[in-house]
Amino acid sequence: MAIVEIWTDGACSGNPGVGGWGVLLRCGEFEKELSGREPDTTNNRMELTAAIKGLEALRNSSEVKLYTDSQYVQKGITEWIHGWKKNNWKTADKKPVKNEDLWQKLCALAEQHKVEFIWVRGHSGLEENERVDMLAVSAIHGCVYNDSENKACTSLKELQGLGLIKETEDIDAIERVIEKYPVLIPSSVLKKIDAEPVRLQFVPDARELIVKEDELADPIGDWKDSPMTGVVHRYPDRVLLKVTNACKVNCRFCFRKERLLNQTVGGGFLASEQDIDNAAAYIRERKEVSEVLLSGGDPLTLSDKKLKTIIDKICDIEHVKIIRINTRAPVADSKRITDGLIRVLKCRKAVYIMLHCNHSKELGEEERLACAKIIDAGIPILSQSVLLKGVNDSYDVLAELMKTFAKNRIIPHYLHHLDKAKGISHFRVPIETGQELVKRLRGNISGICQPRYIIDIPGGFGKCPLESAFIQEQKGGELIIEDWKGRVHKYS
Repeated sequence: MAIVEIWTDGACSGNPGVGGWGVLLRCGEFEKELSGREPDTTNNRMELTAAIKGLEALRNSSEVKLYTDSQYVQKGITEWIHGWKKNNWKTADKKPVKNEDLWQKLCALAEQHKVEFIWVRGHSGLEENERVDMLAVSAIHGCVYNDSENKACTSLKELQGLGLIKETEDIDAIERVIEKYPVLIPSSVLKKIDAEPVRLQFVPDARELIVKEDELADPIGDWKDSPMTGVVHRYPDRVLLKVTNACKVNCRFCFRKERLLNQTVGGGFLASEQDIDNAAAYIRERKEVSEVLLSGGDPLTLSDKKLKTIIDKICDIEHVKIIRINTRAPVADSKRITDGLIRVLKCRKAVYIMLHCNHSKELGEEERLACAKIIDAGIPILSQSVLLKGVNDSYDVLAELMKTFAKNRIIPHYLHHLDKAKGISHFRVPIETGQELVKRLRGNISGICQPRYIIDIPGGFGKCPLESAFIQEQKGGELIIEDWKGRVHKYS
């Protein structure tokens, strides 16, 4: 079990007065910052709140080292609390324990994990302590970066509480689905979940337990073309670098869903510094590589600091000219698109954002502004959508999606035929239906609204347009299709 570090601090302008708290979570190379403010509080309450918020951010039981510069917190939770509980939350002189509500909450959270509470001296030059102090002080003045504002739905109980699981559904089956393929729906997506095409994409379905004979754990052959951890090299001039398995939201149709992990602080695999160094060395040795795709998971789940480290190492490779970043962040967590992130993305190479979005309902006002912020910084956004049954498999819906992209300066790019990942057959649309939809788009809506309908040939043979030039024969639901190397494959 990886050890999670939680650095915490609280601050108060006046005591009592306006207060702020800051948290830095770290698991390996993964980092996340949280902060918040309260209008009328005390310094001790903010110190306690920081510790509570840090532990609340953990999704599973974890081994934790929690650092605080408050002896009130450290001694309280490790020494004094035993006497308080024994005396029914009274001090030795029979007075009520101050902040009992927060102490009880912290105690309950600590019991869910293996936590070591460590005191550090404040303002002694420790980088992490200075960072959380700055977060807390900044929060007092209204500068808050708080992923807890985008708190995610991660359990069956929460889904039921939100009315997203119907009483007629097989609850036991859905529970098994969640155990295998975790649910993660942030509040920013939950705001749009009343729209059925949005709900279908993210709410677990018992049909995910149905696995067809032709469905695969690695449907597009990433493993076959992976020379080292996190690297996929299928095409001569470009390399895909998987930097994390963590996502902003877990899509039920994900082609990498077998790799989805719901571990502490945002997910399973995270590329280490050594992984990135190895990948950079691999790319540097191959002069034909001019493009690097950052993928995962979602690269924008990483902190600005981690993302900048990765981008800087790619930028140092002279023959790499283009960086693509595959993400859902602008539509799943629009607050992630900060000025700091834009500064990271505006680097020495041409950067393109590849936005995954499947329905126009996903692009509300906040999401459109987030996209505009990226585009206004000179960074193009291209769309990537997946053709999904019940979501966008009608002409009107698909046309509206492409027109929504175009009027928001997002370039329609790919319409993916659904990959053959396990347990997603209920989303599959026949190829003939997809071809007819794309054919109907042509002429009926503007040429700048036209996506390219493509398929990833199972087994790692690459992407292929579902157009006549690449299809040798098509009968019913069966294709004879030619890949980019001229190899012929049967697909049904």
